[in-house]
Amino acid sequence: MSTSTDPLHTEAPPTPRLSCRQAGSPEALREHRAIRHQVFVLEQGIFAGSDEDERDRKGLPPWWPWAAAAAAVLVVVLATASLAGSGSPEPAVADPGASSEASESPSERPSKKADDRIRVREADYLGRDAKEVKRELEARGFEVKDEKVPATSADQAKDTVAAVRPHGLVEPGSTITLEVYEEFKPPKPEKRDWDEDSEDGDEGDDDESGRWSDGHPGKGKGHDD
Repeated sequence: MSTSTDPLHTEAPPTPRLSCRQAGSPEALREHRAIRHQVFVLEQGIFAGSDEDERDRKGLPPWWPWAAAAAAVLVVVLATASLAGSGSPEPAVADPGASSEASESPSERPSKKADDRIRVREADYLGRDAKEVKRELEARGFEVKDEKVPATSADQAKDTVAAVRPHGLVEPGSTITLEVYEEFKPPKPEKRDWDEDSEDGDEGDDDESGRWSDGHPGKGKGHDD
Protein backbone atom coordinates (compact mmCIF):
# COMPACT_ATOMS: atom_id res chain seq x y z
CA MET A 1 0.00 0.00 0.00
CA SER A 2 1.44 3.36 -1.02
CA THR A 3 1.71 6.17 1.49
CA SER A 4 0.92 9.75 0.47
CA THR A 5 3.74 12.28 0.91
CA ASP A 6 1.45 15.31 0.79
CA PRO A 7 1.93 17.17 4.13
CA LEU A 8 -1.65 18.46 3.92
CA HIS A 9 -3.08 14.96 3.65
CA THR A 10 -3.09 12.65 6.67
CA GLU A 11 -4.78 9.32 7.04
CA ALA A 12 -6.81 8.59 10.14
CA PRO A 13 -5.41 5.76 12.26
CA PRO A 14 -7.20 2.45 11.88
CA THR A 15 -10.15 1.89 14.18
CA PRO A 16 -9.39 -0.76 16.79
CA ARG A 17 -11.42 -3.95 16.57
CA LEU A 18 -13.77 -4.47 19.49
CA SER A 19 -15.74 -7.55 20.43
CA CYS A 20 -18.92 -7.43 22.47
CA ARG A 21 -20.12 -10.25 24.65
CA GLN A 22 -22.44 -10.65 27.57
CA ALA A 23 -20.90 -10.54 31.01
CA GLY A 24 -21.40 -14.01 32.26
CA SER A 25 -19.70 -13.66 35.62
CA PRO A 26 -19.41 -11.13 38.43
CA GLU A 27 -15.80 -10.58 37.47
CA ALA A 28 -16.76 -9.73 33.89
CA LEU A 29 -19.48 -7.41 35.19
CA ARG A 30 -16.98 -5.57 37.40
CA GLU A 31 -14.61 -5.19 34.43
CA HIS A 32 -17.44 -3.77 32.35
CA ARG A 33 -18.34 -1.25 35.02
CA ALA A 34 -14.70 -0.26 35.41
CA ILE A 35 -14.42 0.47 31.67
CA ARG A 36 -17.67 2.40 31.74
CA HIS A 37 -16.50 4.42 34.75
CA GLN A 38 -13.19 5.17 33.03
CA VAL A 39 -14.91 6.47 29.88
CA PHE A 40 -18.04 8.26 31.14
CA VAL A 41 -16.72 9.60 34.46
CA LEU A 42 -12.97 10.08 34.19
CA GLU A 43 -12.41 10.77 30.48
CA GLN A 44 -15.68 12.28 29.24
CA GLY A 45 -16.82 13.81 32.53
CA ILE A 46 -20.46 13.04 31.74
CA PHE A 47 -21.09 11.89 35.33
CA ALA A 48 -19.60 13.19 38.55
CA GLY A 49 -18.21 10.58 40.84
CA SER A 50 -20.14 7.57 39.50
CA ASP A 51 -22.24 6.58 36.52
CA GLU A 52 -24.22 3.89 38.34
CA ASP A 53 -27.98 4.33 38.74
CA GLU A 54 -30.93 2.39 40.14
CA ARG A 55 -30.74 -0.20 37.39
CA ASP A 56 -27.16 -1.02 38.28
CA ARG A 57 -28.12 -1.52 41.89
CA LYS A 58 -31.39 -3.46 41.23
CA GLY A 59 -30.21 -5.43 38.27
CA LEU A 60 -30.44 -4.89 34.55
CA PRO A 61 -32.29 -6.64 31.75
CA PRO A 62 -30.30 -9.22 29.84
CA TRP A 63 -29.77 -7.01 26.81
CA TRP A 64 -28.00 -4.23 28.71
CA PRO A 65 -24.46 -5.53 28.05
CA TRP A 66 -25.02 -5.18 24.33
CA ALA A 67 -26.21 -1.59 24.72
CA ALA A 68 -23.25 -0.77 26.95
CA ALA A 69 -20.82 -2.33 24.52
CA ALA A 70 -22.30 -0.37 21.62
CA ALA A 71 -22.01 2.83 23.62
CA ALA A 72 -18.41 2.06 24.42
CA VAL A 73 -17.62 1.40 20.78
CA LEU A 74 -19.24 4.69 19.81
CA VAL A 75 -17.22 6.56 22.42
CA VAL A 76 -13.99 4.99 21.21
CA VAL A 77 -14.76 5.83 17.57
CA LEU A 78 -15.63 9.45 18.41
CA ALA A 79 -12.50 9.86 20.52
CA THR A 80 -10.28 8.42 17.77
CA ALA A 81 -11.82 10.69 15.13
CA SER A 82 -11.38 13.71 17.39
CA LEU A 83 -7.70 12.93 17.96
CA ALA A 84 -7.10 12.40 14.25
CA GLY A 85 -8.74 15.71 13.36
CA SER A 86 -6.81 17.71 15.94
CA GLY A 87 -3.47 16.26 14.81
CA SER A 88 -3.81 17.15 11.13
CA PRO A 89 -1.78 20.22 10.08
CA GLU A 90 -3.55 23.34 8.95
CA PRO A 91 -3.33 24.11 5.23
CA ALA A 92 -0.69 26.65 4.35
CA VAL A 93 -1.93 30.10 3.36
CA ALA A 94 -0.05 31.84 0.58
CA ASP A 95 1.37 35.25 1.43
CA PRO A 96 -0.03 37.78 -1.07
CA GLY A 97 2.84 40.17 -0.32
CA ALA A 98 5.46 37.61 -1.25
CA SER A 99 3.77 36.81 -4.57
CA SER A 100 3.45 40.47 -5.46
CA GLU A 101 7.12 41.07 -4.69
CA ALA A 102 8.13 38.09 -6.80
CA SER A 103 6.02 39.33 -9.71
CA GLU A 104 7.81 42.69 -9.77
CA SER A 105 10.62 42.83 -12.26
CA PRO A 106 13.95 44.47 -11.33
CA SER A 107 13.17 47.34 -13.70
CA GLU A 108 10.00 48.19 -11.75
CA ARG A 109 11.76 48.45 -8.41
CA PRO A 110 12.73 52.00 -7.37
CA SER A 111 16.43 52.64 -7.90
CA LYS A 112 18.62 54.40 -5.37
CA LYS A 113 18.91 58.13 -6.04
CA ALA A 114 22.28 59.06 -7.49
CA ASP A 115 24.41 61.57 -5.59
CA ASP A 116 24.59 64.63 -7.85
CA ARG A 117 26.49 66.86 -5.41
CA ILE A 118 29.53 68.73 -6.73
CA ARG A 119 32.89 68.60 -4.95
CA VAL A 120 34.39 72.02 -4.22
CA ARG A 121 38.04 71.92 -3.10
CA GLU A 122 38.85 75.03 -1.07
CA ALA A 123 42.59 74.58 -1.62
CA ASP A 124 42.10 75.06 -5.38
CA TYR A 125 40.92 78.66 -4.85
CA LEU A 126 42.85 80.06 -1.88
CA GLY A 127 45.15 82.99 -2.74
CA ARG A 128 43.70 83.41 -6.24
CA ASP A 129 42.00 86.47 -7.68
CA ALA A 130 38.44 86.63 -6.34
CA LYS A 131 36.86 87.65 -9.67
CA GLU A 132 38.48 84.72 -11.49
CA VAL A 133 37.32 82.26 -8.82
CA LYS A 134 33.81 83.68 -8.94
CA ARG A 135 33.58 83.12 -12.72
CA GLU A 136 34.74 79.51 -12.34
CA LEU A 137 32.23 78.70 -9.61
CA GLU A 138 29.37 80.35 -11.50
CA ALA A 139 30.27 78.24 -14.53
CA ARG A 140 29.79 75.15 -12.34
CA GLY A 141 26.25 76.22 -11.47
CA PHE A 142 26.73 77.99 -8.14
CA GLU A 143 25.57 81.36 -6.89
CA VAL A 144 28.62 83.29 -5.65
CA LYS A 145 28.92 86.27 -3.32
CA ASP A 146 31.97 87.81 -1.69
CA GLU A 147 32.65 89.02 1.83
CA LYS A 148 35.51 91.37 2.70
CA VAL A 149 37.87 90.40 5.50
CA PRO A 150 40.89 92.36 6.79
CA ALA A 151 44.36 91.22 5.77
CA THR A 152 46.67 90.49 8.69
CA SER A 153 49.98 90.36 6.82
CA ALA A 154 51.58 91.86 3.75
CA ASP A 155 51.56 88.56 1.85
CA GLN A 156 47.74 88.49 1.90
CA ALA A 157 47.18 90.42 -1.30
CA LYS A 158 44.14 92.60 -1.80
CA ASP A 159 41.16 91.01 -3.66
CA THR A 160 42.46 87.46 -3.28
CA VAL A 161 40.47 84.59 -1.80
CA ALA A 162 40.93 83.91 1.93
CA ALA A 163 38.31 81.17 2.38
CA VAL A 164 35.46 79.36 0.56
CA ARG A 165 32.15 78.57 2.33
CA PRO A 166 30.84 75.92 2.02
CA HIS A 167 33.29 73.48 0.48
CA GLY A 168 33.43 69.72 0.04
CA LEU A 169 30.32 68.10 -1.50
CA VAL A 170 27.88 70.93 -2.31
CA GLU A 171 24.38 70.73 -3.76
CA PRO A 172 24.09 72.19 -7.30
CA GLY A 173 22.73 75.74 -7.33
CA SER A 174 23.88 76.47 -3.77
CA THR A 175 25.27 79.86 -2.76
CA ILE A 176 29.02 79.93 -2.11
CA THR A 177 30.59 82.77 -0.13
CA LEU A 178 34.14 83.90 -0.92
CA GLU A 179 36.07 85.62 1.85
CA VAL A 180 38.21 88.27 0.08
CA TYR A 181 41.14 90.14 1.59
CA GLU A 182 41.04 93.92 1.93
CA GLU A 183 44.19 96.01 1.47
CA PHE A 184 46.75 95.33 4.16
CA LYS A 185 47.27 98.26 6.52
CA PRO A 186 50.40 98.00 8.69
CA PRO A 187 49.88 99.07 12.30
CA LYS A 188 51.05 102.52 13.35
CA PRO A 189 54.20 102.62 15.56
CA GLU A 190 53.52 103.33 19.20
CA LYS A 191 54.67 106.72 20.59
CA ARG A 192 57.39 106.37 23.24
CA ASP A 193 57.74 108.49 26.40
CA TRP A 194 61.21 109.85 25.58
CA ASP A 195 59.87 111.34 22.34
CA GLU A 196 57.40 113.45 24.28
CA ASP A 197 60.10 114.59 26.71
CA SER A 198 62.36 115.75 23.86
CA GLU A 199 59.56 117.80 22.33
CA ASP A 200 58.82 119.54 25.61
CA GLY A 201 62.53 120.43 26.18
CA ASP A 202 63.30 122.12 22.85
CA GLU A 203 63.11 125.67 24.25
CA GLY A 204 65.53 124.94 27.09
CA ASP A 205 65.51 126.21 30.71
CA ASP A 206 68.19 128.35 32.37
CA ASP A 207 69.71 127.18 35.63
CA GLU A 208 71.12 129.00 38.62
CA SER A 209 74.60 129.24 37.04
CA GLY A 210 73.32 131.55 34.36
CA ARG A 211 73.71 129.00 31.56
CA TRP A 212 71.00 127.52 29.37
CA SER A 213 70.11 123.95 29.98
CA ASP A 214 71.53 123.04 26.56
CA GLY A 215 75.02 124.27 27.64
CA HIS A 216 75.04 127.65 25.87
CA PRO A 217 75.77 130.82 27.84
CA GLY A 218 72.85 133.00 28.67
CA LYS A 219 71.29 135.08 31.25
CA GLY A 220 70.50 133.50 34.49
CA LYS A 221 67.62 134.24 36.78
CA GLY A 222 68.18 137.07 39.24
CA HIS A 223 70.83 139.02 37.25
CA ASP A 224 70.50 142.57 36.02
CA ASP A 225 71.55 143.82 32.62
